[in-house]
Amino acid sequence: MRELSRNFFNDLKSGILLPIFKYVKSDSTIFLEIRDGFINLYYRGGNLLKISEKADGYKIAFDTNYFLDKSTNEYINIKNLFLNLKNVNNNNNFIPDLIANIPILKSEMDKWFTKKTKLEREIQQILVKENNINLCQKSDYFIIDIEYTYKNDNGIYARFDAVGVKWESDGVSRKRTKNLQLSFIELKFMDSTLKNSSGILKHIMDINDFCSDNKKISCVKNEMKNIFAIKSELGCIENQNKIESFSEEKPELILILANHDPDSNILKELLEQIIINNDTISLKNIENYQNKKLFIDIKIATSNFFGYGLYKESIYSLDDFRKKFYSQIYNK
Repeated sequence: MRELSRNFFNDLKSGILLPIFKYVKSDSTIFLEIRDGFINLYYRGGNLLKISEKADGYKIAFDTNYFLDKSTNEYINIKNLFLNLKNVNNNNNFIPDLIANIPILKSEMDKWFTKKTKLEREIQQILVKENNINLCQKSDYFIIDIEYTYKNDNGIYARFDAVGVKWESDGVSRKRTKNLQLSFIELKFMDSTLKNSSGILKHIMDINDFCSDNKKISCVKNEMKNIFAIKSELGCIENQNKIESFSEEKPELILILANHDPDSNILKELLEQIIINNDTISLKNIENYQNKKLFIDIKIATSNFFGYGLYKESIYSLDDFRKKFYSQIYNK
C-alpha cells in the first residue's frame, strides 16, 4: 500500500525533512511521489532522491551511478555525504549540505541523460506539472501517481505509467467528491514504441485483464484516495477537495501517443487490429484474445492547441479518434 506514516507526513510539513520539502516546492523540475513507506523525488524522469523511513529516522539515498566520471572530487564528496545521510534524525546536521549539493546532483543527471535519454518519463513529469499545478483549475484530470506498481500476495506485479482521476473542471463537477472515474494512462513516445514488446496492444490486454479483478481495482482505488489526500494536503496537487469514492463505471485507459509520425503506417495497422463490439474486444492476430469481455473504456488523448493539459474535449474514444483523424491515419 502506497502511504506515509503520520510521523513521515509531519516531518515533511514541519519537521526535520521540511527544508528538503521546501526546496522541492520551490523547484518546478522536481516531483514528489509517494511509495510504501518512502518517497521518490523525480527529476527529468530519474530518481533524484529516495527518502525512506526507518525506526529511528530516515535514510536519504542518491544513485551515484548517475556520475559518468567517478574520478572527480565531486563524486567522492557526494559519496561521503550520502554515507552521512544513511541515518537522518534530529541529531543529524547534514541536510543543509544535501540541499546545497542538489544542483550538482541534477547536473550529473543532466550529463547522464545526454547519453541515455528518458524522454517518455520527462513527458510524464510535464503532464503532472501541467494538470496538477499549472492548469489545475482548468484541466479535467489530475495525475495521482506515476510509475505505479501493483503487487499482490503472490508477488505478481502490474505496472502503469500513470494513474489519474477524471474530475471535470466546471464548477458543479469540481464540487463533486464521490463517484469519480478512475483513469489509467499509458504514454508512448515515437512510433517505434507503439508495437514493441510493451506496445499499446500489450497494454490493452494487460490493463483489461487487470481491471477484470474487482479486488485489484478496489485496492488501486483505495491507494489513489490515500495518495490524493496526502498530495493535496502537501500542496503537490492543488485541489482542496478529497476523493471520497470512485465510481463503478469502467476505468478509462487513456493512450497518449507522443510524436506520432503521420507518414507512418504503424498506428493505422495497430488500430485496425482492435475490434470492439458492444461489450467485447478482439485483437486480430492474437489468438488468445478474441471476444474477451471489455472492462476498460479505451481512449486516445490529443493535445489542445499544442499543450499538455488533459481536457475531456480532446480525449476520444477509438471510434471517434478514427473518424476525427481519418485523413492523418488512413490516407497514405
